[in-house]
Amino acid sequence: MTRFNHFIFTVSAGLALLIVLFLSDLAIGSSDISLSSIITLLKGGETNPVIQSIIMDIRLPKALTALLAGAGLS
Repeated sequence: MTRFNHFIFTVSAGLALLIVLFLSDLAIGSSDISLSSIITLLKGGETNPVIQSIIMDIRLPKALTALLAGAGLS
């Protein structure tokens, strides 16, 4: 494996892991929410208003803050 291929593999694996952990951060909590509801909501679709409030008002800002803090610390 060349250095460039190794770099591409490492970056791709890191991004895939980031997406999986970001979505799991949105899904797991005191009330578990299905990934299909989260993806529908993030794509702009309609879902249960309670789920929408939990994701948009609590979990999404928390997850984005953690993402930006981690990027800043790196």
